[in-house]
Amino acid sequence: MKYPVNANLTADALAAASAAVDAAGLRRPDYTSLWQTLSDLAKVAIERGDADQGAGLWLLADACSMRLEPADRAEPFIPVMGPGGQRSAVQDDWSDEERAFLAQAYLEITHPMLRARLADLAWHIAKPRHPGHARAAINAYRQVPITWDRWLADGRECWARAIQLALMLGKAGKPVLTELEGELVDAFFATGVDDAALPLWIAELVNRQPILRDHRTAVAEHLAALAEQHAAASDPRLAQELLLMAEAIYHADRDQERSSDMAVQVDELFGAQASWRSAEGRNSSPSEVCLSRLGGVCEIMSNEPFADV
Repeated sequence: MKYPVNANLTADALAAASAAVDAAGLRRPDYTSLWQTLSDLAKVAIERGDADQGAGLWLLADACSMRLEPADRAEPFIPVMGPGGQRSAVQDDWSDEERAFLAQAYLEITHPMLRARLADLAWHIAKPRHPGHARAAINAYRQVPITWDRWLADGRECWARAIQLALMLGKAGKPVLTELEGELVDAFFATGVDDAALPLWIAELVNRQPILRDHRTAVAEHLAALAEQHAAASDPRLAQELLLMAEAIYHADRDQERSSDMAVQVDELFGAQASWRSAEGRNSSPSEVCLSRLGGVCEIMSNEPFADV
């Protein structure tokens, strides 16, 4: 299904679509949920005869259907593959008129994640690129709170993309990059055991991107301290992951002594885990450990709107 061919992609259609988004309730604050909600709204609008609003909502849904891959500068928007040779939208699916509609849509949208996606797409599609698109995307992405639950729901990718865009802007992105770093520093050093994997995710950004250079040692030390707390709270797996990240930071900074110390602590925790499993009368294979980390990743495909390849 696609919107009717007689639909008009006008400013009024965009305004109506934006109003429908503001009035809708989202089940979860992630792009998949936003994709599904917009698709449902588009179908309702089309079924009641409002082809223009339906077309606008349909294109907004298309924009949200792609998976964000911040590490890929060349192609950060990846289609979601579905059963039977189906996939979600890609930018090559859109006509010039549809591209123009989406490139201007962020100016009308207030929902932060939708506005970020549309501004980011405008930056990615435009030739030549316009720095205003990137700045709008950054400012919308950074509205995602730095909390464990929001970073689990695409916030991690949003912040990584905001940093990537600021770096791509070069000197023009330096001020906003400094602001992003300040927000991340404050959030990171405020984390505790209750924040679960949040400090690990922030540290991954620090290790992968040229940011927070003056805080790397302090970041690794905080990770090690949190690992000790998680181990004491009977969460050795997360403790190991925190120590491994600290080890990676020390290794990248050529601090071999501290890197080796982290490795030793990881091995000690691994031995402790084996003893606990033995005391409980069970053993976990490496494949079981890997599979447990995949829990919840492969949940929502069957009911999503796909396009034929």
